[in-house]
Amino acid sequence: MFAGYLSYLIHALLLIPIAALLPAAMGMTETGGRNAMLFGGLAGFAKTLGIMRWIFLMPGLAAAYAAPGATEAAQSAIAVVYEAFNAYAGGVGEIPGVSLFAGVWTLILSAALLRRSGGRRKSLWLPR
Repeated sequence: MFAGYLSYLIHALLLIPIAALLPAAMGMTETGGRNAMLFGGLAGFAKTLGIMRWIFLMPGLAAAYAAPGATEAAQSAIAVVYEAFNAYAGGVGEIPGVSLFAGVWTLILSAALLRRSGGRRKSLWLPR
C-alpha cells in the first residue's frame, strides 16, 4: 500500500514542474500559459498535501491508537487529530486539488490544443 501512495505522491509532485514547463512547450499565449501554470501548480500542491497525510501522519496515529498502553483519553485525542487532519488535508487535496484545480488545468490545456490545431480534432490512433 505504501508503494501505491508513494507513486501517487510522485505523480502529484511532478505535476508542479510539468505545469510550469508545458505552456511554453505548447506555445500558449501569455495569459493562457500563466493560468495553466497557476491551476496546474495548485493542483499538484493540493494533491501532495492530501496524499502526504496517508504516508506520514496516519500510520503513526494508527500505531499510537492501537498501542497496548493507549488510554481511552489518548485514543480520544488521537481520534480528534485524525478527524481534523483528514478533513483539512483531504478536503484541500481531494476537492479543490483533484477536482477543481486539475479540472480547470485540463480544460485550459484542451482549449490551447484545439486552438493550436485550428479546431480540428486529430486522432492519434485511427487513420482517417
